Amino acid sequence: MAKKIKNMARAKKLNKRSIKESMLVAAGVLVMLLMVLCTCVATLSNPDESQEGLLSVIGKLVSAFADPENSSGYENMQLEDGKSKEAGEKADSFPLDEQLNNTIISSTKEEKKETPSMIYKAFWFLNIDGKECRREANILKEINSVANSVYRIFLERDKKLACIKKMYDNHSSEYKLECVKLLTIGKEIRKYYSNPHNTTQIPENTCTEYDIKRKKVNTMHAEIDKLKKDATDENYAYEKAHSDKKELEKDMDKSRNASLEYHSQVLKTGEKLAQAMECKLHVLKAMYTRNEMSCSLREKEKCFFAESMDTRDSLGKIVKLHKDHMECINNLIAILTTRHSIQKDFISVADQVYSTYKAYDAIKNMYEKQEMYADMSVKILYKVEEALENIS
Repeated sequence: MAKKIKNMARAKKLNKRSIKESMLVAAGVLVMLLMVLCTCVATLSNPDESQEGLLSVIGKLVSAFADPENSSGYENMQLEDGKSKEAGEKADSFPLDEQLNNTIISSTKEEKKETPSMIYKAFWFLNIDGKECRREANILKEINSVANSVYRIFLERDKKLACIKKMYDNHSSEYKLECVKLLTIGKEIRKYYSNPHNTTQIPENTCTEYDIKRKKVNTMHAEIDKLKKDATDENYAYEKAHSDKKELEKDMDKSRNASLEYHSQVLKTGEKLAQAMECKLHVLKAMYTRNEMSCSLREKEKCFFAESMDTRDSLGKIVKLHKDHMECINNLIAILTTRHSIQKDFISVADQVYSTYKAYDAIKNMYEKQEMYADMSVKILYKVEEALENIS
């Protein structure tokens, strides 16, 4: 009989030890969940009293369960039923540290069913962080609202950009016609000067103004050739940028990052086109000056060789060609100046479009990150509730 009583006592002792170990394990799980939750909350918002309190409790819980063999660490975190209820009722009216101090008391060593004080603290913080999750949800709504507003601005500016591009394209046909006309007249002028019989000139030192202009015309050939080379290089750079833009356009709908790269390239392409147009304007203005001087030289020669009818008629034809050439160049300068002005507007709006989309992308990234942390917080809260149910 004594042996039977002894065995029952041993079984009871083992059972109590098993219950305590189970609660230690469950509480340990709760500690880890609370630590993760605290990290999420601290990351999402500025540290406040509730977060500091949560960190304080987690620190005490970690210390209490750092050594599983140390049962006193566990026993010292129990709470009397009466005082725990009082702490719960006054949770909203006392500062966080005072609430925590009120919940931490010395436990008795009696073997009775008591819930550890950490569970009450966990329930209290569960309520706090539930409110935090709701606050985060409201923040998400605000961020999304801002993102939508910025995107609407982006669409308006992108629409304006399309209108400017249409205005620019409206001058394309007129510009091309004048370019064809310019090439045709230029071909006739080159043909005239390639004829050895059309190389008449006033003898040197006969007219000082004539000599100066003739030398200037000769040097301008090299200047114009250099300007044309610069224009060709700039046009090549534009064509390369335009080609890159078309490639990026194919993938722009795949992601916001791809779309951002495309809008950035639209801006770069617009800038390259403006630079190419400036170079073309320099070429046209130089060509106009050379034609003006050449026309003046031929008119002087026409007067000088007035007695020779053939020479006079021939010079009359080249003078007309130079004047037609100058008129065509003037038209091209006017069209190109207008297009360049439109292009500058295009660049300005393209920069606004890119900047707006960049802001939209940044806000959406913020929203997605906030959403990820908010979802994580909710999931962890569910896990904490589950752990609390297991401990209870």
